[in-house]
Formats: sequence, structure tokens, C-alpha cells
Amino acid sequence: MNIITEPQGNFGANCYMVSDTDAAVLIDVFKVTDKVRKFIKDNAGKQMLILATHRHFDHVTGIYDARVLSGAAVGIGALDACGLESSEDSLSARFALNQTEFTPDYLLNDGDVINIGSLSIRVIHTPGHTVGSVCFAVANVIFSGDTLFRQSVGRTDLPTGDREAQKESLKKLFALTEDYTVYPGHAEPTTLSYERSYNPYI
Repeated sequence: MNIITEPQGNFGANCYMVSDTDAAVLIDVFKVTDKVRKFIKDNAGKQMLILATHRHFDHVTGIYDARVLSGAAVGIGALDACGLESSEDSLSARFALNQTEFTPDYLLNDGDVINIGSLSIRVIHTPGHTVGSVCFAVANVIFSGDTLFRQSVGRTDLPTGDREAQKESLKKLFALTEDYTVYPGHAEPTTLSYERSYNPYI
């Protein structure tokens, strides 16, 4: 499995481009950049999917364009689907950003497993940053969105944020037995074992 990371936009939201022999997955697209276009072109002919970890604009504004360019289906947590359907709910409108609103193809729930080619992606519902935030576990990797960062966690003061729910979501992640590498929504990767020891919010 190959992972390409591209921080996008003024908030540096990480867009992840994940590929294997017969599958390609885009996770959190703020903008269809040259790197995203190249990824789609290089993986033409493979099964392709676009996923969003949560509803916020810096993770979803470019998903419609990526969908048109790639022809891939789109999945997002069931309780955050409104972030693709409404620029108000994604907060795009608040920042005067253009967002094409559309209905996602897949509404994802806790425990769902997405099999695409040789990749098996497990959905972990982790509310707190938003009510519908999800993490994606693939092999020994977790794409955590804005649920968990290196030595930090996502803010909970935006609409549908919930600090108590976030605490429970973090407990769920840290109860996992494997030592996953964590690819967060912003900044550099980390590991669950490192965060268990050094994250001040745990």
C-alpha cells in the first residue's frame, strides 16, 4: 500500500492518496490539485473511491470535482453527509468558499467494512469534532481526520462538536490492540503507542 500526503489550503488539511495494485482511494479533498489529478490519471483502470473523515469544508470542498474527474463513488459518515449537501453545514459559506453541493453515494456507519480491490477499509465512528466524524483503518494505518493529532485532538467548539463524545471516541481508538500508524487530518503522522504516552488530552 502506497500513501501520498498533500497538505491543502490555508488550514493545511491533509489530502491522502492511497493506492495498491488494483485500488485507489482519495481521503479528504479540499482541492483538486495537480498532484490529485496525477494520482487519478496514474491509477486509471483501478477501482477508485473517495472518502471524507468529516463534514468540514477544508476536508470536503474539492470532493465533487474529484468525483467528476475520476468517476469514483463518494462515502462519508452518515451523520456528516450534510457537509456534502450543504455549504452551511460544511462551513464553506462562512469562509465564502464555493462548494458544489451533492448527495454522497455511501453513508458510512461504525463497523462498516469497505472492500475495494485488495484494500479492506474499516469505518470507526468517532464523534466529538463533529457528530459524524469517522476514522478509516486500513491494514496497520488509521486515517484519523480531526479526531486525533500528534500530541493533540480536534477542537469541539464548532457546530455538533462535543467534548464528552470526543473523550469516548479517544477511548475507543486507544482500546485498539494494534499499534497503528496514524495519519491525521492536519500535521505529521504519529502512532497510537506514542499518543498513549505523550498526548496531553488522554
